[in-house]
Amino acid sequence: MAQPLKVSVVWHGLPAYAARLIRSVAHDPSIDLKVFSTVPPEDPRDLEEIIGRRVHWIDERNARESAEGDDAAVCFVTGWAFKACRQFASVVKARERPVVAMIDNRWRGDVRQRLGSIYFRMRLRDTIDYAWVPGASATRLCRSLGLPSRAVVDGLYGGDGTFFMPPPSDDRPPRIGFVGQLIRRKGFDVLVDAFKQFHQGSPEYELHAYGAGELEPLAAGVPGIVLHPFAKPYVIAEAMKNFRVFVMPSRDDNWPLALHEAALSGCPLVATREVGNAVELMDGANGIVIPSGSSEALTAALRTVAAWPAGRRRAAALTSRRLAESFGPERWRREFLRLCAAATAGRVSQAEATLPN
Repeated sequence: MAQPLKVSVVWHGLPAYAARLIRSVAHDPSIDLKVFSTVPPEDPRDLEEIIGRRVHWIDERNARESAEGDDAAVCFVTGWAFKACRQFASVVKARERPVVAMIDNRWRGDVRQRLGSIYFRMRLRDTIDYAWVPGASATRLCRSLGLPSRAVVDGLYGGDGTFFMPPPSDDRPPRIGFVGQLIRRKGFDVLVDAFKQFHQGSPEYELHAYGAGELEPLAAGVPGIVLHPFAKPYVIAEAMKNFRVFVMPSRDDNWPLALHEAALSGCPLVATREVGNAVELMDGANGIVIPSGSSEALTAALRTVAAWPAGRRRAAALTSRRLAESFGPERWRREFLRLCAAATAGRVSQAEATLPN
């Protein structure tokens, strides 16, 4: 019987959704898994309970030493902007072991990104063997960085479809949902302005926003807006069952998990073109894609979706769920094992790299 392959996963600030993804391979008999992370915002004990095994906590002071004590044959590393993760990966590469970089940046095509591609080719290209990305936008970015298609695999992110689920009844209250930081990048200022205009004609609707941030005062005292603090995933999962519309008005967002979780929950969606996973999760039948920074466009989209009859909302819910089911723990497990096999074989064939989701 073959010995299990030793694999390490190094995740910066390990979030709960990542713990659920990692759990899909944590007890696979073909894998001897070790998980490393910098200190997360969540309770570390909760994350270890989700995964079902110990997590090794690292920082800039002990990352190199931790890597030197690890003998994994393949290493998956995220958080490339953070020193501890780079230190860990550098030790792995010095041993000539394959590194899979988990990269979620979306393609923007701006000057900063084009200049960054020069830096990547000169300084970082030789430090990774494969790129694991969320979807189409990040795939395009990695190709622009010089990575061949055979070395780029998508399916990196996804919520848990057994956790985020549609409600048993189609009768949702007139409620708009938002989950994320209350900051300009997330377009919260645009959302508040748009909701004020929308609420004048649809006073029965409420906007429930889960999060915190510097723009929170914009919503203070606005009729119909209900602010909630950041909440545990089970709270968000229950809240999403009551959203008749979920909105993601970001000016710049790579692959926001909240949009995927809302789609898993069967929500009709409104998102901007700058939301990286809109292309995977929206096809015109389940929501509206709008330009960022425009409260007028957002107001119009909210009015359109709010006017959908019950049958149209049910169809949108089915579409959201269907598109969202292409991502999540099952997909993550499949791609993880495929990348492990490819890395140890030293190649990913073109056919493998373009397998259907």
